[in-house]
Amino acid sequence: MNKAAVFFDLDGTICDIKRGMPDDTKEAIHRLRANGHKAFLCTGRSRAYLPKELSALNLDGMVAACGAYMEYQGHCIYNERMSAPVAKKTVEILRANGLVPVMEGWDYLYYDKEEYHSGIDWYADLITEQLDGRWRPIRNNENMMDINKVSAKRTAGRFDATDS
Repeated sequence: MNKAAVFFDLDGTICDIKRGMPDDTKEAIHRLRANGHKAFLCTGRSRAYLPKELSALNLDGMVAACGAYMEYQGHCIYNERMSAPVAKKTVEILRANGLVPVMEGWDYLYYDKEEYHSGIDWYADLITEQLDGRWRPIRNNENMMDINKVSAKRTAGRFDATDS
């Protein structure tokens, strides 16, 4: 039998942000691996924001943070990092243009709770809960953020179709 490498997306494919991962999905991935195939995660999420339940799948590897981070058999094989000065400047530019920064890394997500909340993003509080300590505020960490992906949310009233 030919062996295959199978890549799974996370959000809306093998996992739901509110309900988690269905048992039949877990079982199917275990069967796939038991049959000698390789199973990989391929997600836009950064490594820090991966659900803990993924570890029970014993995946062969992952492509995370839109390709900026890659892991194979538990070892990082690629990690494109943004320097702390560039990350800090990025935060300044985003805020100056009415955007709320979410700086994403392999160990932590960085955002300020008074900026990034459920009024800006319906699942902001859920993200904080799911991160379970894998987040840090941007403020007081501007010079030490270790990230490989940037996300931003617009504030209410900014960049509407009627804006010039």
